[in-house]
Amino acid sequence: MAGEVNFFRKRFFGGFNREDVVDYIAKLSQERNALEEEKAKAENEIFSLKREIVALRMESDEAMRALNESFDKKVALFEAAGVSFAEFDAIFNDLRLNIEQVAEKTMAELKTTGDAVGKLRPMLAHAVERFSELRSEFESDSNHLTTSISH
Repeated sequence: MAGEVNFFRKRFFGGFNREDVVDYIAKLSQERNALEEEKAKAENEIFSLKREIVALRMESDEAMRALNESFDKKVALFEAAGVSFAEFDAIFNDLRLNIEQVAEKTMAELKTTGDAVGKLRPMLAHAVERFSELRSEFESDSNHLTTSISH
């Protein structure tokens, strides 16, 4: 076939060459078989990729569900913490006010007690003085009484 054109229909001399036709048909058959194999491989790969996509979507959905669940738990936790802080703040403020009132009352009582203790010294000194006077009078009366009895 040297010098002949590749396509058997265009042979210059003698029309179709049987060998060329058989070779051409065999070549077409091989190409068709190769294309069918490639198509089967591509279909298998598509099927495999579709399964992988489904698995990844399931994983993604599960991860999203877990993320949403985690987010909801965190939101609930922060809400509970906010309520706890508000309760703590209210209790703390009540306690602070109570302590301030008790402190003011205690300071007033201590001042009153301090004033009373301050008055106690002069009162005790006065009582000692009065007691001494009473003793002196008693002793004086007692001496007079004993002297008058002895006479």
